[in-house]
Amino acid sequence: IYRAPFMAQLYSNLGAVEMARAELDDYPSGEWETGPETTGELAAASAHFSSALAIEPGNRTAWHRLGLIALKAQDFEKAKNDLYNAYLLDRNHRGIRKSLGYATLWAGDPSRSVSLLVEIPEAADELTNYIDWWQAQGRDDLSRSAEEARHQLLSLPSLP
Repeated sequence: IYRAPFMAQLYSNLGAVEMARAELDDYPSGEWETGPETTGELAAASAHFSSALAIEPGNRTAWHRLGLIALKAQDFEKAKNDLYNAYLLDRNHRGIRKSLGYATLWAGDPSRSVSLLVEIPEAADELTNYIDWWQAQGRDDLSRSAEEARHQLLSLPSLP
């Protein structure tokens, strides 16, 4: 009864090590590497996370990391789905909530993303940066989404 959770955690840990290795390989590059072409280096990590999920579908780390890899690949629907699975396993994890908020925004649902980002103090400032960054990437649609979400966040009443 202990073997399956142990093996799932082992695969998650191996995936996390592979992910860190790939991300730190050319650090610091001075660039934010995104897009499908950057995820080939994360294939080994993805395989480990998938193995973890095959053993234990409730492995939060595997869902979270697969969501981050999908975000990096700009596969926003997959990122949203993977991160949502992680969120269901740990609704209080700040990193998961924030990543899910952005994945939901980039997948085209600004209102839902705001409900996730409202408790992230830096979100409005980050969205200001994303407005310009997405424009520079030629993604006016995502820039407009960032602007809409920022506007919604700033129009909410302040918490006491």
